Amino acid sequence: ASPLNSQFAIGRTMDITVQGAPGGFFINLESLSLQNPPGSIAGILGQFWLGSSVTVNLGILPPSGQSTLTQTIPNNPSLVGLLLVFQSVVAEQPLVLWRFTNVADAIITSGA
Repeated sequence: ASPLNSQFAIGRTMDITVQGAPGGFFINLESLSLQNPPGSIAGILGQFWLGSSVTVNLGILPPSGQSTLTQTIPNNPSLVGLLLVFQSVVAEQPLVLWRFTNVADAIITSGA
């Protein structure tokens, strides 16, 4: 299997990483779609690209300024071809500057 075909394959794990200033607050979001054009939310810098989204985790960034969440992709063939889209919101200390991160996406593969 090509490394590219198995990167987001069913039955494997994938990492969602957010970076920011140590001690900053983060919210990781996940969606099945992008909105185009992206939206904006008053008080948050940047653009919001996700369609209907869910919060997958939140927390305080450690001294490294990086937090990684590992998700398991179920070993279910009906997921092949599914688009997953990720974006985070980060608040830098003293929690007054909120901003959207870049958006990232993944297409689930069979791994073959």
